[in-house]
Amino acid sequence: MDAGAEAVLSALKEIRSEVSLYRAEIQQSIQAQGGRMDRIEAEVSRLASRVDYLENQSRRNNLVFYGIEEDAWETWEKSEEKVKKLVREKLGIDLGNKDIERAHRTGRRKGRRPIVAKFAFFKDREAILRAGRNFSGSGVWVEEDFSERVREERRFLKHHLIEARRQGYHAVLRFDKLVVDGKVMDRAYLVELDEVSRRNNECRSREVEGGGKRPGTVDRPSAVAASSPPAARTRSKARKGSKERVRSRSRGRGRGRSGSRYGRSCGCRTTSDTRNVVVGDEAERRDEVGDRGGATC
Repeated sequence: MDAGAEAVLSALKEIRSEVSLYRAEIQQSIQAQGGRMDRIEAEVSRLASRVDYLENQSRRNNLVFYGIEEDAWETWEKSEEKVKKLVREKLGIDLGNKDIERAHRTGRRKGRRPIVAKFAFFKDREAILRAGRNFSGSGVWVEEDFSERVREERRFLKHHLIEARRQGYHAVLRFDKLVVDGKVMDRAYLVELDEVSRRNNECRSREVEGGGKRPGTVDRPSAVAASSPPAARTRSKARKGSKERVRSRSRGRGRGRSGSRYGRSCGCRTTSDTRNVVVGDEAERRDEVGDRGGATC
């Protein structure tokens, strides 16, 4: 091999070693940046949780009143007087001039906007919230005030709350958790239930579009119907109807508490606090319009 070829091979080896060195440095830099991004994301998540906690703490003395008549160009003084009058007439609680720090309307100017009232004392706020069931029949209800994240979570849990009560469970919303018979339902399990319900609804829709049959099925004449006289067919239909009623009753019994999807212990964590934090005239609808807003005073 001549000297020129050896020089070229030597140069190629040097280039290869330099490329390998640069590649290792780049990989180390990427790993370092990845670790740094993970730390930044963890810190942002921690700060977001802290901010949400502080926001909910700042709303602790707040209550949101729904269904109170709104006047044109209503001032915060007028809103405060309406809250005091309502509490005095419906709950028998007399509030002084210094018991409410501020009360004002919140939300867009459409219909009866809710009133957010900030109380000077937490005990007054708790007494009104616990006595809020006395608003029943007046078209007015009262709820606690939460941050946007908690309101979103409660909106997600609302239909599970209604379904659990329909199945006969004692279910309440406690802050951002659903408590069913003293157990906190796991969110991942509730998401799984929603996915199963969605798939079942899609299957039912396809069956309805296919004329009540599963995709790919065809109508075939029954062997009994083809070979039996009219009297035998009548008796066969009667026996079939009796069997269907028995199966229907069996399915109905199977939908009780023991077979309910909210009775699974794997989706729950035990808790001792099951206080219902939503009271008033909208007992069944609960948060239909209640989670729309609320603002700190």
